[in-house]
Amino acid sequence: MILVSIVLLVACDDSSGPAQRAHASGPQSPGFVASLPEALEPRTRTAECWAAQGVPAPAGVCLQTVSGGFSKPLWAGVIPGGTTWVVEQDGVVRAVGQARPVLDLRDRVSRAGSEEGLLGLAVHPRFPEDPRVFLYWSAARPRRSVIASFEATPQQIDLTSEQVILEIDQPYGNHNGGHLAFGPEGHLYVGLGDGGSGGDPAGHGQRPLTLLGSMLRLDVDGARPYGIPADNPFAQGGGRSSRSLGLGPSKPVALRL
Repeated sequence: MILVSIVLLVACDDSSGPAQRAHASGPQSPGFVASLPEALEPRTRTAECWAAQGVPAPAGVCLQTVSGGFSKPLWAGVIPGGTTWVVEQDGVVRAVGQARPVLDLRDRVSRAGSEEGLLGLAVHPRFPEDPRVFLYWSAARPRRSVIASFEATPQQIDLTSEQVILEIDQPYGNHNGGHLAFGPEGHLYVGLGDGGSGGDPAGHGQRPLTLLGSMLRLDVDGARPYGIPADNPFAQGGGRSSRSLGLGPSKPVALRL
């Protein structure tokens, strides 16, 4: 097992005073490092900070190790309330400084392919008032991608609160995408790969009748399990019916941007 540490890249002050705090760009803070907790602010000069890493110091930045011992981490972010969550590909969400996992999905996450696993997490923009978090993982029998919501606190995700939003068949174990993020308008964006193999042999990226090879945009605050945004140009016409995709008559699927 490969263990990995989380290292933050932060803005440093060349004076003897405290460093400036690092801020993420964009309008959304939940799920991203919007500001560093006071305990993590570096108190050293830039050159001294980089000297500890054994490399020359670029102007204005330094590295600081926050935590370590993670297995295949692929996402980390500060949750409202100050807790830092880390998503491990094998199916575990952990909190920095907390021994018990925030969530353990290893019994349902498929790791048969090297690019499969627990691949994405996004926190609702109104968290914790709206306690939902959204996860994307690979599942087996049949091979598919699952997008589901759970209710959570900064310390724990309630496994019993699972609500499956969308399941998408995957023909191969690679190119499964998986990143989740909320846009400034409050819609959930889902990055889907082309389904795998090599060179997109089925042409998923060029065919509007499949969700593979798409960036999906879901209104998770409208109809359940989701709604299609009214300005979606793919929502009408062209035979883009849920039945033609084998998802059943009750699931709208024309979700591209």
